[in-house]
Amino acid sequence: MPEPSNRTKIISVDTPTPPPYWALLEWELTRNQTAAVEAFYARYFDERGYLLCVPRRGGDDGPDDAAENLAGWTMLHALGAPDIVLELYRKGWEGDLRQYAETRTVEVSFARDGMYY
Repeated sequence: MPEPSNRTKIISVDTPTPPPYWALLEWELTRNQTAAVEAFYARYFDERGYLLCVPRRGGDDGPDDAAENLAGWTMLHALGAPDIVLELYRKGWEGDLRQYAETRTVEVSFARDGMYY
């Protein structure tokens, strides 16, 4: 058997190739999703990153449900969306943690010191 070569072959490609149509569609989708994230955040979050709602324990807007509004934003950023998506995610996530740590109730014993404690 012949010995494997330690030489690396270099292939040079210098002919520009336009991106395929499906790739252009994916970038258009990413741009539209980014615009949707920005519009959603502007409409439903305040400047602190708090969700504009009445936080309460036992309803359909508890801390875990509130944080679900941010689902998929980190993946969108990882797939190439601009940094604003990650920045809004972080602001909303930190806001959720603060908002529900501050939210207390006397009706549920483990939430008397805050829903996140």
